Amino acid sequence: MTAEIQARISSPATRSNVIVEPYLHVQAETIYNPINDRVYEKNSPGFSKLERLLKDPSGLAELEVEQCNKWLRDGWLIIDDDTRDRRFSLKYVSFEANSNCNQRCYFCPVSEGPRESLVMPMEAYQEIIHKLLPYRDTLEAVFLFIFNEPTLDPLLLERIALLKRCELPIAVNSNATGLTPDLAEKIIELGGLDFLSINLSTLDPAQYREDRGLDHLPVVLKNMDYISNRPLAKIMRIAVLGNQDIIHQQQLARIRKRFMNTRFDVQDYGLVARTGEAASRKAGPNEAQRPVGCDNLGSRLLQHLHINADGSCTICCEDYLGRYLLESLLHQSPRDILTSEKVAQLRRWTYGLEHPPADYICRSCEAALTE
Repeated sequence: MTAEIQARISSPATRSNVIVEPYLHVQAETIYNPINDRVYEKNSPGFSKLERLLKDPSGLAELEVEQCNKWLRDGWLIIDDDTRDRRFSLKYVSFEANSNCNQRCYFCPVSEGPRESLVMPMEAYQEIIHKLLPYRDTLEAVFLFIFNEPTLDPLLLERIALLKRCELPIAVNSNATGLTPDLAEKIIELGGLDFLSINLSTLDPAQYREDRGLDHLPVVLKNMDYISNRPLAKIMRIAVLGNQDIIHQQQLARIRKRFMNTRFDVQDYGLVARTGEAASRKAGPNEAQRPVGCDNLGSRLLQHLHINADGSCTICCEDYLGRYLLESLLHQSPRDILTSEKVAQLRRWTYGLEHPPADYICRSCEAALTE
């Protein structure tokens, strides 16, 4: 802590600009700070005191100087200034360099309105990747995926090679239709991926065809059987999506049995409804509920950057229609975009610091924290 900050909080009379961090995720057992990735456990000293301050900030005036200093150092308190809503900690990048998908899953907006077919040229891709290098120490994954199928990208191997040279962590979500033995071996030759997740929700051919619009299951299983014991990624996962009903649990058990004793870790995931029939199956927050945060693999507004195939950015993977389109990384830096007034405004709406519009995207999102 700087001497200037120390002086500013040395007595109750000079604490008018010290506030509780406004971007905390408050749960029953923990308080999480997405700015510095710290977690405050309920059984830790001072937890109940911080909880009280979150409900009634007037108690800050009586907070002991030593405790105030500690919480300032740890990020639970901050000095309130014009940078408050422009802070971020970039942990995840989702980069859809190819906008194509070869399936029409009923729960995905691609099934209702496929995007224009775009493939980002390698020169533009390289320019953007180089702009991400200042965040290499905080980045945990660069996903080659938003709503696309990465294996349809004709430049996929070149992109992986570039990311390997830049020492950035590579994550791929795939339906495995194009993850052929030949492609898998070429990726292994490049050094492999850090994370691979295969989306497989059923072993029933008829159900697979109904869910995804095409009869891809035989080729998917052929590809998965080949890579199941190949070192394609450090972490290899099968994501079994479903409605958490008995049919889903039965398919989960079948898939776990089929891929037992392989490199695959089979995980159960509830369906994230994004469109059409699926969107009507679950009710998300409504206008009467106030968003107070985002808990969608961390905070989308504070820890993520989503890049489209034309270089433009969006605030979240849920914004398929681009209602909250941001500037292009071909013209600005990640910092320019993530510290812009537009993003600052969206953070205030998402975290309840300002009243969001009635149709704001977080009001209907299952991952929104609300009160």
